[in-house]
Amino acid sequence: MKKVAIIDSGSGGINVLAKCMEKCPCFNYLLYIDDKNVPYGNKSKDELLRIAKNIILDLDSFFHPNIVVIGCNTLTSVAIDFLKEEFPKIKFIGTYPNIEEAKKLEKYIVLATKVTIENSPLLCEIQRKCFYPPDLPKVIDENLFSREKIKKYLQNTLPKEDYKAVVLGCTHFEGIKLELAEIYPSAQFFDASDRVTKELSRYAYGSSCQVQIISSREMFAEFYNYFSSIKSPSSSL
Repeated sequence: MKKVAIIDSGSGGINVLAKCMEKCPCFNYLLYIDDKNVPYGNKSKDELLRIAKNIILDLDSFFHPNIVVIGCNTLTSVAIDFLKEEFPKIKFIGTYPNIEEAKKLEKYIVLATKVTIENSPLLCEIQRKCFYPPDLPKVIDENLFSREKIKKYLQNTLPKEDYKAVVLGCTHFEGIKLELAEIYPSAQFFDASDRVTKELSRYAYGSSCQVQIISSREMFAEFYNYFSSIKSPSSSL
């Protein structure tokens, strides 16, 4: 069974894990929640490169992944090419804003972190279509079970337009689509993790999945409870 590690700083990686388990239930998954360095969206490029390299070194010391899914748009935009060069024996799959279909609907918005907007080649030509909700990933992680606080933040922060499409350029945002739909009721939503599962499926073969969740601070109970509320794992942790 191939080993797949999914890395992120918080609940965004859990959203990716849930989608991967649904679409590709034939891998040994390990979700690495780097909550020691949360959030990624306000860190420099050099700092993110150092963090990314240390995570892969740590994972390779005990899990030996065949595939690493970077379950974070920010870390993908900054570090994926660097990681491919540093660790050529590992297959890396990044998360990228899914803008192709949204562009066809013309009136769309891309919600992403500032670092993703500034470093993503996909977004460099459409920055006027992008919006950075300050600290939203942190707000989500701190209020996983207090949705009213998230809703209040969104209502006070997001632009009020009748968008036809909303591109979720951060995997954290995939967990709050119900709240976003209240603000943009006419919009279609496009997830980055859909592209991840499409690429991951190329390496799939028949078997049942195994799941582990670990944290860089060994304090993942809240994230595990959130994961369980989305999709219960089919095997023991």
